[in-house]
Amino acid sequence: MWLRRLRCFLLLAISVPIMLVPAALGPAASAAARNAPDPGKTGKPVPDAGRKPPKIPGALVQRVELGGDPPAPFEEKKRKPLTPDRAREEARRIASRHGEVSKYDTSKVKVTDEPPRVKRAPDVPDEEQVRSCLSDDAAPRPTGHVVNRWFWCRKQKLQVIYYRWVGARIVYQGSNVVSYEEAGYGRNDERGIRVFFRVTDVDYQDWSLWDLLFTAPNLTLSVRADCSESFTYCHAAPGDAAIPYAAWPNVGWMRWDIYSHESAGNGADKVLYHRWRDRFDGSSNGYIGLPVYGPEVLIRCDSATYFNQGQASYPKACVYYSVIPHLTYSLSDPRIERVAAHIYAAQQLPDSTYPLATGKRIPGKYIGTTSPGTALHRIPYDGPAWRANSAEKDRACLRRPPYQETGPPPPDDPSWQCDEYPFASTKEGAASPDWDFSVRYVPPSHNSTAGTLLRLYYLNDRILYDQDDFYVEIAN
Repeated sequence: MWLRRLRCFLLLAISVPIMLVPAALGPAASAAARNAPDPGKTGKPVPDAGRKPPKIPGALVQRVELGGDPPAPFEEKKRKPLTPDRAREEARRIASRHGEVSKYDTSKVKVTDEPPRVKRAPDVPDEEQVRSCLSDDAAPRPTGHVVNRWFWCRKQKLQVIYYRWVGARIVYQGSNVVSYEEAGYGRNDERGIRVFFRVTDVDYQDWSLWDLLFTAPNLTLSVRADCSESFTYCHAAPGDAAIPYAAWPNVGWMRWDIYSHESAGNGADKVLYHRWRDRFDGSSNGYIGLPVYGPEVLIRCDSATYFNQGQASYPKACVYYSVIPHLTYSLSDPRIERVAAHIYAAQQLPDSTYPLATGKRIPGKYIGTTSPGTALHRIPYDGPAWRANSAEKDRACLRRPPYQETGPPPPDDPSWQCDEYPFASTKEGAASPDWDFSVRYVPPSHNSTAGTLLRLYYLNDRILYDQDDFYVEIAN
């Protein structure tokens, strides 16, 4: 408000005889002291070493090093997607460092015949969901905060440093510091994600009074979300949003969609690992505001055909990947408490479980960070590995060789079923040559409900065959 009133006052002042306008406010003299060319300077243009732009802690910025070379023409470099091993390594590193965990608490999941809803991209973000995400300590970090594989947010600052060519010199004019927020949604109705962006504040620094009122707010900031890879692999739409700084805080949410190209995918599931980023460009009206790329965010896209529930299918999806997937069973959930107690014993006291052995190693325990090599990995239902796991479990439960002396005693209730951990649907199941396992008799309803919740978890966290690490946590 004060800026608008002062601007009106100055315009009124300019309309009266020029002798009433202080020299320091006139547009011609607004930067005279720092913009005067050096008549003795010839040859290669060099940056002016007089004033230096301020450093804004944590802000994205592209600087001209004063005293060095002038800015080179901007080259937009594209690259190939990450390999699966490299993507998993990067995702694990980021998620472990920041404690990013996708929380699937089965105690809050209803077991019904209704299939889960399709995760479509909304037209506008859910403000309550955004506020909750942005309040997390991870939100201001360069990679933002991954709440789960379907929702992500970030809040950042961008510093656009403005220069002008004056004769043979690059002269610093001022800086526009933009505070912005983002929210992103994964989806399982197509191979894409949706990114929302909004500016919450603009701070103008170091401008002369005239430029503060009439130049800096009217410069244009262009923004777009884009793929780091070439069009062979993915693309974004629509294009740039080019809006004056003064208008950005009033615009609200802008949005972009990042699409993954199935034709370039790998393997039967057509998997691609993408990195997307924001691109900012402030150059306008003869002022140089160098383009800046924001930090990259990792996503994974697939066309796996085995994500089904009843008559519903979810054959394509893109998810945020820098998060540790884990399944939570609760000891206080009466529907599956016996199964939860079994898994708890297998993880905490493996030598006390059947088949009895000393020094048993049972994987899948989640302890707050990833432990290399201890994750579980999903395998196809009723495939060779699944059948081998089930057969080995049955041998132990029925005390057949080699488990005649180490298998569990028969249950008091003959209706009880033999439960195994790690799950038969994982590579680390009972037939694994690298790991031990545990079996225990549990009520059939507990076994059935736990199995249904496990299948819903695979669907909800989009756990691919043989590729995704996931962990199991026992709560309460």
